[in-house]
Amino acid sequence: MDRIIRTFSVFSLTIIAITASSFAQSSASADANIETKIVAGITLSKTQDMQFGSIVRSAKGGTVTINPNTSQISYSGVTRGQNMSYRPASFETTGEPDYSYSISVPKKTSLSRKGGKQTMDVTDFQFSDKSGHLDEKGTDKFNVGATLSVGPNQETGVYNGEFTIMVEYQ
Repeated sequence: MDRIIRTFSVFSLTIIAITASSFAQSSASADANIETKIVAGITLSKTQDMQFGSIVRSAKGGTVTINPNTSQISYSGVTRGQNMSYRPASFETTGEPDYSYSISVPKKTSLSRKGGKQTMDVTDFQFSDKSGHLDEKGTDKFNVGATLSVGPNQETGVYNGEFTIMVEYQ
């Protein structure tokens, strides 16, 4: 009988311990802090348009490339004409000081001849090295160059078009 009472007592104590343990672990909580920082929005403004200058057409056509780092121009298959300067496009970015940003350039755009239907493609857009980081005042400047494809015996005249550059924080 003693043995039955001891077994029953151990069994009862085990059930009570398991039940108490279950109730003790049925819920828990913890606190977390919340923090944010509001920063200046990023802006972009054009300071100079791209200009390929005047080009002498040729029977085979060719390309004209503006280097965004050196502002130099190179010709292949065509030559430079007179009385018109060339230059890369220039932009200024403003925003949060010491922030990095990415620059998106188009893959291609077309120039159309004023008063006509002829076109020329502009491709291989590139921005100047060392751009993509705002200085301690929150500004950065960069140039954009590209390559103009001139067709064989391209129709003479003035060609123009536009392209879009986008910047965003990284």
